[in-house]
Amino acid sequence: MRSLYGFILLFLSWQATLAQTSSTFGSFVEIGLAQDSRFFHTATLLNDGQVLIVGGNCNFENLRCSPEAETFDPISKSFALTGPMKETRSLHSAVLLPDGRVLISGGVSQSQLRSSAEVYDPATRSFGPLLAMKKQRYHHNSILLPNGKVLIVGGINGNNPPEIFDPATNSFEWLEGDWTGLPARFVPSAGGGIFGCSSSGASGTMLVPSGSVMEKVWLNKIQCSVEHHSMTGLLDGTILIAGGSEEYFWFPQGVKHSVLFFPESNATLPIEKMHKERAGHTATLMPDGNVLVLGGTDGQEDYIDDVEIYSPALRQFSAAGRMWKSRSHHTATLLPNGQVLVIGGTSFSRAVELYEPSNPIPGPSLAGSVHAGSGRLVSATDPARAGSILEIYGAGLAKNGKVPPMVMIGGKLAEVLYFGRPGWAEGETSQINVRVPEGISSSQPVSLQIRYLDRPSNVLSVYIE
Repeated sequence: MRSLYGFILLFLSWQATLAQTSSTFGSFVEIGLAQDSRFFHTATLLNDGQVLIVGGNCNFENLRCSPEAETFDPISKSFALTGPMKETRSLHSAVLLPDGRVLISGGVSQSQLRSSAEVYDPATRSFGPLLAMKKQRYHHNSILLPNGKVLIVGGINGNNPPEIFDPATNSFEWLEGDWTGLPARFVPSAGGGIFGCSSSGASGTMLVPSGSVMEKVWLNKIQCSVEHHSMTGLLDGTILIAGGSEEYFWFPQGVKHSVLFFPESNATLPIEKMHKERAGHTATLMPDGNVLVLGGTDGQEDYIDDVEIYSPALRQFSAAGRMWKSRSHHTATLLPNGQVLVIGGTSFSRAVELYEPSNPIPGPSLAGSVHAGSGRLVSATDPARAGSILEIYGAGLAKNGKVPPMVMIGGKLAEVLYFGRPGWAEGETSQINVRVPEGISSSQPVSLQIRYLDRPSNVLSVYIE
């Protein structure tokens, strides 16, 4: 047992040298052109490190975009077309499923609301047949639940009740309950709840999964903009709400307003305002815990290229330079190497740029897994079983963070029982205890992978009996 732990510790001490915290600002570099100009699109980081870019509008005249999708390879810094979607769509949502596929749902095209969904398969680089949702919806959220299903919630086309997508059956079902007055936009919180906020209807809502049901909790004294604001879950479990507008228009009047929400106490704290009014911006959580705020519109200068960094330690924003292009309603995707991919926006530019931190922090890495409490290596002669507990050791996870990693075993979500630092180790080593999910018995090894801050780790093989 000591020799195995020694190997894990040696591996992780080497990995830790790559994960030094960055507190200084980085720079932007243009890297080429995407296949198409887009805004109101989605960009999803896949388990192999590539980024899937889907849908969006290509112009204001007919609000229509090509059904073509494309992938970005961070290693070659190149784009490649995939198979086309079955329907064009913008203001849709996209979520990565536990098995590595991507669910694309809803949206709008040429003022026609979509009640369809389709699933992208990275193995074939193609989209499956159209699936029927329960309701038309756009500008909504798709959130992966602990049971591996997907909550479809929110949107700006009325009080649509939530629905649930089951990846095992590729089907949608209504989520039972009274859902009147729900906000339009939601974001997961570290404690397992799903937080929503807007100035229309209730000022704030927390949806709390409990088995096969969802409890709705009204939150008081939380005021967000009607639309175009950002909500970012921080490493300490709080949620940063920044900017936005009281309008739905293309060029809304942005605000500097920012507030922190504390889910555990249902409390809010107004903080120092941003340096620039902005709406339709992005706010990306970085591995060092800071938040990268990019672009948007202030309603006066059209699109803006201003950049700010929010520091949770100081609870303040700092001006951090400018992008190469002015953008709003773009995407900013944290990559495995610590850079951020910035694509699209209402400036209709195909130009793509990367934000490069001065000291980029790489994504999570795995060293090994053992049977909990014994230190025995999971192997063909000593496999794990459904319901048993594994200890997984890795690096690249934030110290004292409250956001647990997502753990996939054989393409199924595993229940995370513990996340922290093992008592026998020093440095950056992290331990994750998980319960092996049901239904993945195999005579062949299956994959073990984690995602942390939405970035995938390397893949290990484990035997499950």
